[in-house]
Amino acid sequence: MDSATSHPSPGAFSCQYRTAGTTLATGPRVGRLEAKCRRVLVLSAPQVHVTPVPEAQQLQEVLAGLPVLLECQVSPPDAPIRWLKDGEAVVPTNVLAVCSEGCSRRLHIPTAAPSDSGTYTCNAGDDAASFRVIVSGELPGGAVLLRGSPPTAAEPSCVSPGRGTSEDRRLQ
Repeated sequence: MDSATSHPSPGAFSCQYRTAGTTLATGPRVGRLEAKCRRVLVLSAPQVHVTPVPEAQQLQEVLAGLPVLLECQVSPPDAPIRWLKDGEAVVPTNVLAVCSEGCSRRLHIPTAAPSDSGTYTCNAGDDAASFRVIVSGELPGGAVLLRGSPPTAAEPSCVSPGRGTSEDRRLQ
């Protein structure tokens, strides 16, 4: 008994067939062909694309106490992404904001500390863009930065480069 299966493609038919009988030649015992076909519909999420980040923006070296703003562009505009730091999910806090506006996805740290150094990734699953952040030096005036302190007026918000602070659009 011979058998074969065609490989389905989106919207195509998938068929299986079998031959029964001893020969497929002319004569008194002609084999017969049995076929079973079904419609196969393959649904998939739209491909998310992250625009490559220019090399000059991939490395950000800042002094402690200064802001860090990482930005990636995605399409389609409603595409979900996850920000990662050193491979671990970034959780928005009172010292770090994750923002979405149109095709733009931002991670904003208004007052960077050395512990913010690392590799940050704008991850869309099949596509991603990465940044290396190096925070060095001390805070201006020898001030001490208390991470995790209660929110203040300096709480992070969405910042658009060259446009100042916009309404805070934190992602869950």
